[in-house]
Formats: sequence, C-alpha cells, structure tokens
Amino acid sequence: MAFGMRLVFSGIVAALVASGATAAPDYRIDWEITNRFGPFEALNLPSAVFQEYRLREEDGGFDGWHARLDRRPGGMKSPYADAIRSGAPLHWDPIRQLHSPRVTRFVKHEKDPQTTVSARFRLTVEGEDPLAEGAMCMWEGGAPQPCDAPFDTRVPLRGSFVSVEVGGETVLAWIKPEHMVIVGVGDSYSSGEGNPDLPAEWKPLRFPNSNDIGWLAERRSQFLEPGPDRRWIDNTCHRSFFSYQGLTALRLASEDPHRFVSFLHYSCSGAEIFDGLIFPQRRVIEEGSDGPVWLRYAQVNAVVQDLCAGGLSQNPRHRAHPDYFPVTDEELGGLSIRDFERTYRGTELAPGGRSEPWMRPAREAGGISRSYPHDGLMDCDELRVPDHVFLSIGGNDVAFGEMVRYYILPVDYEDSWLKSIAAPAVCPPPVYQADKRLHPAAYARCARLRGANGYDAMDLLTGTERNGQLVGGIDQRFSLAVSILKHRLGVPAEAISMAQYPDPLRTVPPVTPPCARLRYTDQVVYGAQSDTYDDLSAWNGIDEATRVISWTKQWEYVVTEEEAWKALDFFDTFRVRLADTAQELGISFVCETRDAFVGHGWWTGEHLALPHLVPQGRPGHWNIEDLDPYGYRVAGRAIRTANDSVLIQPSLVRVATRNTSVSGTFHPNFFGHRLVAEGFYQSLFGGEAPED
Repeated sequence: MAFGMRLVFSGIVAALVASGATAAPDYRIDWEITNRFGPFEALNLPSAVFQEYRLREEDGGFDGWHARLDRRPGGMKSPYADAIRSGAPLHWDPIRQLHSPRVTRFVKHEKDPQTTVSARFRLTVEGEDPLAEGAMCMWEGGAPQPCDAPFDTRVPLRGSFVSVEVGGETVLAWIKPEHMVIVGVGDSYSSGEGNPDLPAEWKPLRFPNSNDIGWLAERRSQFLEPGPDRRWIDNTCHRSFFSYQGLTALRLASEDPHRFVSFLHYSCSGAEIFDGLIFPQRRVIEEGSDGPVWLRYAQVNAVVQDLCAGGLSQNPRHRAHPDYFPVTDEELGGLSIRDFERTYRGTELAPGGRSEPWMRPAREAGGISRSYPHDGLMDCDELRVPDHVFLSIGGNDVAFGEMVRYYILPVDYEDSWLKSIAAPAVCPPPVYQADKRLHPAAYARCARLRGANGYDAMDLLTGTERNGQLVGGIDQRFSLAVSILKHRLGVPAEAISMAQYPDPLRTVPPVTPPCARLRYTDQVVYGAQSDTYDDLSAWNGIDEATRVISWTKQWEYVVTEEEAWKALDFFDTFRVRLADTAQELGISFVCETRDAFVGHGWWTGEHLALPHLVPQGRPGHWNIEDLDPYGYRVAGRAIRTANDSVLIQPSLVRVATRNTSVSGTFHPNFFGHRLVAEGFYQSLFGGEAPED
C-alpha cells in the first residue's frame, strides 16, 4: 500500500510483511452501541442515561434492576421525568398524535448514511507482538489518541467500515448494528395507566385525629406541591415508561451491545379492538376539555404512518379520504363487520361509511386535527416491517372494568349523584350479579341496562345470537384484530406477542396448566367484609371522584370474597377463550403471566388505607410524605388500589365526569409491570421464567 502501510481486517491478517513470513499482530476492533434504546437516543439523552437504566447481567432480571435503580439518590423515577417537568418535547408528539421524527427517522430512514447511532470503539491485539505501551492510534474522523483509550463516534445504522491507523498499519472492520423495531399496541394494561412518569408530589401534612376524607376529596389542591400536574409521556392515553411493553423492549436493547431497539408505543387507556386498535378511539377524556375527544388515528393507522418510509398509499376511489382504504375480504376472513357493532353501531372500516358523520364535529373543531379522524385503514408500499408487535387487548371489549366497578361500589346505592357518575355502564350476567332476592334494586337496574344496551358482559365475551349462531364474541374480535395487524404491518403471526392478563384476586398458586381453565380449588380468593364503613379500606379513594360535599354519605367500597370469586370466574372464562383463539391464530401468546400476581394481591403490602385517616398509634396510620410510587419492595401488591390511584395521579379537574384520579384502579403498579415483563421476556426470549 501507499506509504508502506499494511491493511489488516479486524481479526484477520490481510497482508504480511513484504520481507519474510512474520505474521502481523492480530488486531481487533471491539465495539458497542452506547445508547441502544431509540427513545433515549431520539431525545439526545446522554449515553450515561442508557448505561444507568439498562439491565445488567449482575442485576439478574427486573427485580435486581429495580433494586439497583432505587438505591440512587432520589430513588426510582422515569428517565423522562425531568424532561416532562421542564416542558421539553418528548419522543411522542401529542398534537400530531404520532411519534416525533426524531425517533421515527431510525425506522423510516434506517438505510440513509446520515441516520447514525452513538458507538464506542476499542482496539485490542493478540499474538506474539502485543501493542506497545503508549502506542498512538488514529481513528478515522478523530485525532491521534492513546490506543488503549476508547473512541466515541457515530456510525450509520445501515452499517459501515471503521478504520484505525496503528504502527504504520490500517485496521479495518465492518460494523453493522442489529436494528430491532418493536411496536407496542393495546389497552391500559400495557399503556402504563396508574403509573405517571411524573407522579403527584404532596406537601408534608399532619392530621393526627382525622378520619375525614375531605382534605383529599375537596381540598387536595391546597396540599399538592406547586408545579406540573401528574404527567405521562402522553396524557391523553396515560402512556408511560412504566409499562411492561417498554420494559421488555429496554431489556432487549440491554442484552446485546450491537443491537439498537426502536420502540414505538401506542397503547392507550380505554382501548378496545374496534374503539382504539382498528378504529379511532372516542372513549378518551382529555382533562380540561368540554367532553369526549377522538384520537386522530386508530392505533394500527398511527403505526403505519410511523413505519412508512415513503408516502402513504393513495386510494383513487375516495378523493375526500385518499389515505384510507376499506378493510379487505382477506382481512375479514368471512366475518361480517356488522356482527361487531357495539359502541358505534355504524362503522364499516371503510372511508365515507356510516360512522363518518359521528366524527364530523371533531374535524370541524379546526386546528391541526381538522382532517381527522376518519374511518378506514391506511396502507404503505414502503413499510418498515416491525420485528415484534407487542399486543394487549380484549379486557375492555368484555367490559371487565365495568364489572370491577359493579363489585367495588355498594350494591344498593340510592344516591342519584353517585349513580350518575359511578354506576357501571355494563353489568355482569345475571349469574354473576348480586342475589336478586336480597338486592332487587340492583337486579332491576342491570335488567334496564341490558335492555338499553342489548347486551351484558357475557354477551360481549361469547357473542350474541344471530341466525342461530353466536357472532361478535371476543374470539372473532381478536381474530379480526390479528388479521388486520398481519396484513397492514406485514408481520407473520409469530411476530405478534401477547401476555395473558394476570389477576390480583387469587391467594394460592394454581395446579392447572397456565393456558387451561382454573379448577375450583385454584379459585381461592381474598375478600373484605361489607357490614360497616371501614376506614382501612383500600377503595375509599373512590370518594375523591364521587364526593362533592363534605356531608355526603360514607359509602362502603369493598370487594367481598363472593364478589372476588365471581369476577375471577368470569375473567377466567375470558382468559381461556383468549388463549385458545391466540393459539389457533399462531401468535406468540404467553399464558404464564396469568399467575404473575399470585401472592401479590390488592390486600397485600403497606399503606393500604389513605394517609391521615387512621389516628396515630393505630395500625394502618401513615403520613403522605411516606408515599413512594416506584420504590423497590421485596413483596407487596402488584396493582393500584383506588387509594393508590388518587394519591399518585390526582386530577385537578373538579368536574367529576372527567375525573381520572381513580382510572388507575385495578391496573398494574410498577411492581406488577415488572412481574409481567419478567414472565413475558423469559417466555419469549430467555427460556423458562424463574420461580417467584
């Protein structure tokens, strides 16, 4: 070569000294991506942030990882908390309701040489002629530096050659990051509901002899620290860092130094298969608004836009809505859209359909959203097919949240205000309702609801009869969702992964296989008494949403053993049907997470009662300054109680119908997401899940 230099490929001697047969030292270029998680890199967070938050081998999994991060000054917190507190833009654009170009550039333009990621290189040598002490190296694009020092630079995501000059030789290596694209879609169990990135901060309080909830229900704004209200990455969907989908993606980025993970998160609280996943979600309450708002896009359409490297495909048959196409017969697989009508009674999954007038007011509101939402599905000819789709859906489709509300609230409440803002919109089937002879008013109310809706929760699960067949059940809804994800995102069924819903009701581990129905002996549950008002109840925080004046009656918010058994039996019926359908469809379904919360029920752990409601010296008393939403616990509950929710995500909006303080109730807390993430990861990527 020119100037007498030799070319040595990393790990392979490409040339020998011209005189004689002496081999050159075996130079190697070791390298790693220093910021391997797409959202961190998109926000230009220092590589040290990823190095701190990544899971390390010595952590031994999410448990040790959480314990390590909680030992830091300030404890465990979201890596996005500081940016949210300062008002800095995040990787999610709440106006466009899509991911920021700063994060989608890795997906849309991964073959562009200008799309780079941070990397660190080191030169090592083996053989009889080791690198001389104090030797200097010249890395391409850098200045001379000691060879034993790391070299930090950026490399194209598509791969490139990297070279370094040392001792008159040029060492050349091909560097190709593994780019893994992960999409997370679904409902509140995967969005992070109940776990805001920036939880509420309370002033120190002392009420030594108060058992009155008034300080929380009516005057809580006086006791909150000034500054931003509780915040998520996306406030509309309550989407946060503390989600098992994101935690799993972070672990996949952590385990391979040559891997870069683009994680795109779309899960939204309240999402159903139709109302959210494949149709724009309307059942979203944006605090401070005058009522319900629509999301601009169905989740699947948002994914298509963020993964589309070129322009969206255009539909010449619909000039008014050229970005939208009707659902195809192949996607329907013989199903009829009208078999699924519930919320809208009009969607055809086609542009210009019967549902369009429903969405017109949202479009006419002006601003950037004036052209949205619309019915129909988007398509793209240059789509970057995701490597994994993490899915969590179905619970809202069978109205499980409404059933939980039915059981927590008093059975025979007569207060008209409580009825109007807290009564469930869907009742359990009669076999799971309160005894008709003991509670005739409750039974009559559910009968009226079923007449008005045309269904109860069991109808939503099994379907309703039409022409002698059951149609529109969760198995058919789920099949349609998977079919649309496969066709619109181009993924095979096995690339779609879903964790089974866990429950916090059982007290003993089951003996049945995780995909099978629980035996009667497995259904051992915990229940509270319902005779009198209990100031230790974990559910009294519901008063924060329902109580408007201090003399309102103290209601008995409890889950009794009988109610817990009924809820579990219904939910187990749902879970088995979901698991059976998933296996028929060939998706990667993790049944093992069904049992993730056994031993971590809602009645376990500390701080069950609200603070300051139990006098000092009595069991259950604690002070608000002891609240630690994401602190490490060896054991405890895996879900948010109503009390947890109103303390961690209190709403400052006093219109009760838009109060989301209690929306975190019965959702996984960070401990719960950690448990699901561990089982999800181990089953899909790491072998068998460890014993709890």
